[in-house]
Parts: sequence; structure tokens; C-alpha cells
Amino acid sequence: MGEETGSGSPRWIILSLASNNFSLQMPNIVSSLLLIEMANTFNKSIGVMGQLRTISSFTGILVSLLMGLLSVRYRHKALLTLGMTLVIISSIGFLISTTFTMIVLFYAVLGIGASIIAPMNTTILGEHISREKRTISYGMLNGAAALAYLVGSPMIAYISDSGGWQFTYKIFIIPLFLFALIFLLRFIPLDTGQKERVVLLGGYRSVFADRSAVACLVGNMVSGSIWFSQLAFSSSYVRTRFLLSKVFTSYTSLIGAPLFIAGSLVCGKLVSLYGRKMVTFLACIPSGLLLFLYYNNGSVWVTLLLGFLAAFSNGVLLTASGSLILEHVTDFRGTMMSLASAVGGLGGVLGVSVVGYLIDKVGFFASGFYMIFAAMLSALLY
Repeated sequence: MGEETGSGSPRWIILSLASNNFSLQMPNIVSSLLLIEMANTFNKSIGVMGQLRTISSFTGILVSLLMGLLSVRYRHKALLTLGMTLVIISSIGFLISTTFTMIVLFYAVLGIGASIIAPMNTTILGEHISREKRTISYGMLNGAAALAYLVGSPMIAYISDSGGWQFTYKIFIIPLFLFALIFLLRFIPLDTGQKERVVLLGGYRSVFADRSAVACLVGNMVSGSIWFSQLAFSSSYVRTRFLLSKVFTSYTSLIGAPLFIAGSLVCGKLVSLYGRKMVTFLACIPSGLLLFLYYNNGSVWVTLLLGFLAAFSNGVLLTASGSLILEHVTDFRGTMMSLASAVGGLGGVLGVSVVGYLIDKVGFFASGFYMIFAAMLSALLY
């Protein structure tokens, strides 16, 4: 496992992987919190602008499928470095974009980079962290993503007031990605290297021959779409429904993000008591039901409270489902996690596409019905 400090230390590996997750959330925060401003910049509707995440996710799906092969053939650290480099390039692209076509192109690049980072993060965690510590470590990675909303939302709101949404990339997001890249180059150890070509397709065969693994992947796709679409549209919902300012909306992350982190960390304790599968199953329904109620009541304070409770519940669900997937087909963990990233991206496309359509054609309230339907379906799958 390595020494207590330096490259190979479990503590520094987790910290480096967490910094990847932390920084990777920043473009999502911009496209959620400042979606209205982005739509105004390119003269598009909120629903259309929200589909940038769909473009990113769809591109990521294709690359994630390819990653199932690349993760068998190439070093995981090298792939992780490539992914971070592409994300940096996309962020520079967002900074200089002047047309909707340009922003679409660079969101596709972001999707490629993110689809490389996500499976390699979890694969490296599975390789270097002991089994008994994996759930809590995976919870820390999810917690880092939530912490990004806690820190990034007010920071991005403040910076955008000074120079617009693109200015946030120049002085905050791009430097953050560069720091994460330096961190992974320093602290992530090299893996065992290239594998024989004969096993390139062996990972896919092993995954699809395991019915439990396939059920987990499909369940992850459906359940992941709930929180993905919530992050995409929740800020625009409370800003348009209750006329909240973007600064006040950003401050709601000061409560929601710690609750998501708490859910991610509590999940480790729950899993040790009840098992990964049971915790995943039990977390599904409240994760969707709370968001159904979130979009279907007339009180701003009740809505915010329901959103906070949903953050905790989805923190438990995403950590439990992720750790459950991590324990399947361990001989081809890179392939399994790449497929998990692909179906997770497909879930994002599904969720944002359906919810965006419902918002444009019916209204925000209709998206709550998608949330509860997805929750019930994912519970059945797990």
C-alpha cells in the first residue's frame, strides 16, 4: 500500500482522487447556478441550454465504452492524466466561447475528459484501498463532490457578479484543475502497466455474464438520473418559481452540500450494519419521493427543506450504489467502472432530456413525477 506519505500512500491517494472529484464539479455548478445567464449569453431557452449536460453526457457514454478496453491495455494513471488535461482544455474553451456552436463543442470535450476521470478514479481507489475501507473512501469521493457545491457555489456566484459566468473559469476553475493535475501526478502511483491483448474483450464478457452486475449497472443508470437532473435544474427552479436571487440560491448549498456529505459518510456505517445491497434498495424511494414533493408545493421554505433532505438521501444512495458496483467483477474492475460511467452518463442524458422536455412543455412541477418514477424503478432493479 505504500508509505504513509508520498506517492502510494492511501491517505494521499484518496486526497488526490477527491481533488479530482472536487474540481470536476465546477463546470456543473456554473451550468446549474448560472444557467439563466448562459442562456442569455447565447440567446437560448433554459431548457435548450440545460441540454449542454446532455451533450456532455452523451459524448461521455461513447468514450466510457471505449474506456472498458483502454483500461485493460493502458496505465490507469496515464488515462487519468489524459482526462484531466482534456477537462482543462474544455475549460479554456468555455472562457473563449463566443457562439453556441463553440460551447457545444467544448462541452463535448468536457464529456470526454470527465468520462475518463470518473472510472479511473474509482478503479484506482479499488486497486489501492482495502475492501473494508472502500465504502467510506468512496463516500469521501462523493463528499468531495458535494463539498465543491458548498465552496464553489458562493464563490462562483460572487465572481460572476464581477465579470460574468465566463470570468469564473479564468480566475477560479482553470487554476483549480491545474492544481488537481499536479496533485495526481505527484501522489497517484503507477499501476502494473499494460496487459496482454488477448484479454481486451474479456472484461466485457465477464461483466455481461454476471446478471447481478448487469442489474446493478441498469439500476445505477436510473437512480443516478434523479440527482443528475436535480443538480441541472434545481437552481433555475427556485430562482424562477420563488424569484430568489442567484446569490441566495448559491447559499442554499451551504446546507445542502454538508447534508450530502453527511449522507455519503453515514452510508459507510449503514453498509457495515445492513450490507451494500439493502442500503441501496432502501435509499431509492425517499431519494425520489422527496424531490417529487420538492417540485409540487407552494412554499419556498418547505421546498428548500425537502431539497436538503433529498441531498442527504441521495448522498446515501449514490455512495451505496457506487460501492456496490465496485465489488462486482473485480478481476476487470477498470472495465466494470468504465461501464458504470457509461450507464451513469446515459442516466444523465435520460434524466436531463426528460426533465428538460417536461419543463419546456408542461412546467417544473411535472419533473417531480419523473423523480418518483425513476426512484421506484431503480428500487425494483436493485
